Amino acid sequence: MTARHGALFEVEFNDPRPVLDILNAIGHMPLPPYIDRPDEDADRELYQTVYSEKPGAVAA
Repeated sequence: MTARHGALFEVEFNDPRPVLDILNAIGHMPLPPYIDRPDEDADRELYQTVYSEKPGAVAA
């Protein structure tokens, strides 16, 4: 973390890869609470919304 702006955190990656590549490599798909199992690779396609059409987009 390099800085904090209220509830937001600024981070710096010491990695030559694009940030989205890093997040895809280490991130996990947040599944709905009624799905009681670890996420799987197939979940990245099955549990996407219309907001996922643009890489990095999120819906709250």
